[in-house]
Amino acid sequence: MKSFLQRLYSLTLVALQLGALIYLVLTGPLIARDMPLFLLQLVGVLIALAALWRMSGTRWRILPDPHPRGRLITSGIYRRIRHPMYASVLLIAAAWVMILPQPDRALAWLLLFLVLWLKMRMEEHLLEAKFGDKYRRYCNATHRLLPSVM
Repeated sequence: MKSFLQRLYSLTLVALQLGALIYLVLTGPLIARDMPLFLLQLVGVLIALAALWRMSGTRWRILPDPHPRGRLITSGIYRRIRHPMYASVLLIAAAWVMILPQPDRALAWLLLFLVLWLKMRMEEHLLEAKFGDKYRRYCNATHRLLPSVM
């Protein structure tokens, strides 16, 4: 039963994440014309590309549950932050909100942040259970989202 509830929780978080992102995509422009916001988007894209490049050949997932045969990645961008994909999504979505700032879009970003925070916490708990001291040492040496911030 625990596994079923954990899977349901994971799927619910992913559905909420995708819902918030789809809402932002459908309610405003995707590419900033303003240079600072465009640069924020570009930084988000570069972080995502660095994470994807480092994960190439591994078993990455949108669910916070680690793959049973997955391995702990601690090099590349992962040497500095544990969740670069979440960081990239939050940066790009923040730029989307700032392109067209409206209360409903800000609420969608806050929902996205909350959902990703819950996913991070769940993922970290599961990775600690899987990798033990190795993961705890990794956590002590890195930040969750942005170096020197979180």
